[in-house]
Amino acid sequence: MSNYDFECENNKTSCLKTLRRDGICLVRNYLNNEQLLKVTKGFHDVLNDKIDGSIKKYGHPTNKGGRQATIDLMKAKTEGAGIFEEIAYTNLIKNVSEHYYEPHKCKIAANVLITHLMACPTPILPWHYDRLQTLKFWIYLKDATVKDGAFEYCPGTHWEGRYRVSYNLAIGKCINQLPNDLPDYRITNPVSLEARAGDLIIFDPDGFHRGGVVTEGHERLVLRIDTYPSNRRESFDRVLSKGWFLQSGLNIAKKFKSSSSRILGDAIKDSSINRNEHSIR
Repeated sequence: MSNYDFECENNKTSCLKTLRRDGICLVRNYLNNEQLLKVTKGFHDVLNDKIDGSIKKYGHPTNKGGRQATIDLMKAKTEGAGIFEEIAYTNLIKNVSEHYYEPHKCKIAANVLITHLMACPTPILPWHYDRLQTLKFWIYLKDATVKDGAFEYCPGTHWEGRYRVSYNLAIGKCINQLPNDLPDYRITNPVSLEARAGDLIIFDPDGFHRGGVVTEGHERLVLRIDTYPSNRRESFDRVLSKGWFLQSGLNIAKKFKSSSSRILGDAIKDSSINRNEHSIR
């Protein structure tokens, strides 16, 4: 497996320092063998319908044959898969989450997702940054190389992603309208995260990222735990909320955006694409 500049120690201080700089950090051997065996069993039990343990189960939008489930921690616990809750609330995940958003409150393990992806000729997702704000804790449950569709990230681009989000929200776009799929020429320093089962990747998805291509005879098994600020803006805004106001005609920034940004010709201005307008070929 490769060595990365953003590898860090299994403690809050090391992780936060690396996350601030790179938007991503890697903690090796985060799960011990017993935890890994238990969570892998729970993973297969849920996806193979041996237990329910989920809020919902569904296919993957771009990976034919891929399956996903959003875990219900309490339901899984009563069905013998309490390992999901144990991992979701480990001290490192709690401490990093709380201090990443401090002094704002956050929802730890607000979303716990398991994903089993199969061989597919196209990337799992295009290069993008996320619309909804989260901090993601990502654990491979099987060794992952490029052939397994290893997660890809551009260290340091979380700063640019934040500016893109902030600009678009300021001129009246709602979260669900953010143009967040990126052209390939904007990707200059991609890193494929090859890691072992039980390694923990923490990343800010404001940084540019995507899933790779799962080649024939390979698969990718991932446990993902999402934390986000309690008062984050959601995909759709309530009427008369602050987000609704920004979208309305009362937001003069929408009318005068040429005075608050550089003026560039269509031939050279940068662009990104709303996912609803983006088809993967």
